[in-house]
Amino acid sequence: MLSSIYLSNFRNLKNKKQDFGNETTIIIGENASGKSNFLEAIYSLAVAKFERAVVQEEAISFGQDFARVKGILDSNTILEEIISSKGGPKKVYKVNEVIKSRANFVGNFYAVFFSPAHIRLVLGSPSRRRDSLDFINCQVNREYKKSLFCYNRILSQKNKLLSKKGRLASPSEISVWNEKLLKEGTILQDFRSDFFVSINKHLSKIAPLINSKSETLELRYLKSEFNEVAQKKALDKEMFLGYTVIGPHRDDYVFLKNGLNLAYFGSRGEQRTAVLATRLAEVYFILEKTLKHPTVLLDDVFSELDSLHRNKVVNVLEGSQVIITTAEKNLIPENIKANLIYFS
Repeated sequence: MLSSIYLSNFRNLKNKKQDFGNETTIIIGENASGKSNFLEAIYSLAVAKFERAVVQEEAISFGQDFARVKGILDSNTILEEIISSKGGPKKVYKVNEVIKSRANFVGNFYAVFFSPAHIRLVLGSPSRRRDSLDFINCQVNREYKKSLFCYNRILSQKNKLLSKKGRLASPSEISVWNEKLLKEGTILQDFRSDFFVSINKHLSKIAPLINSKSETLELRYLKSEFNEVAQKKALDKEMFLGYTVIGPHRDDYVFLKNGLNLAYFGSRGEQRTAVLATRLAEVYFILEKTLKHPTVLLDDVFSELDSLHRNKVVNVLEGSQVIITTAEKNLIPENIKANLIYFS
């Protein structure tokens, strides 16, 4: 659980400190007051990445050379990220003042983040969905983190060979990289398969609470066929194109409501609600794998739901530390006991 956070030069939050307790925290403020930036900073302590930044330096306040995000957990563990726009390492991670790799930084703090902008998970590119998969799995499994790092490094090396030599590359050269890719990629796809089984189990209980009880919601894993036979079949194509065409980096998944793909057959409201239900299911996935409640970050969630479902969402999250933002105080359910924070 997060006890406090300190921000320096993070987007429009030049100098911000906030303490947290066990109770739900609701942040109230007008649009552009920094509420979403605040949640993004907290989430970065879990995934070691500023989720909304295309380039990480975007998170630095205009006119400044660096940004700092520092969090103190209830265990007294201190997590710190420093990003610089000038010489030296672009980003530094610290745990209890000791510099760590990104891989060793992730996994000290667990969080789930929902924003209305995450509708792009339904409508956007497969790479966005794969990033979301990696964010959640890297938090809970060290072996997944290790295999993901190794897989991406090997993939880059194989693609350099393919792009440089193309059809001149020998099958024996490529097979060396294929063997290594298959080892790490199989580990990733096994963990991802386990994730979808777990998440759909939790969705079967959560989705009826924020949808009609007669409606079903499922994430269907579209796994890239990845084995020795598939690698051999893909060889000529890869040598012609100059890059690897099969593997976990080509995995995808779709959101199905009552068996229909929400990207094509869902309203924007249905798509947002599906992502919200998935995020709530991820809370239980993390709890299942770590036996710890993650911190739940909900950006402007009340505007997405009617009054009945606002209460249900909060009830589903009982036991977790919850931080919610809203621009309208009147949307807060009356029965929610919360610490109110005002942003100006």
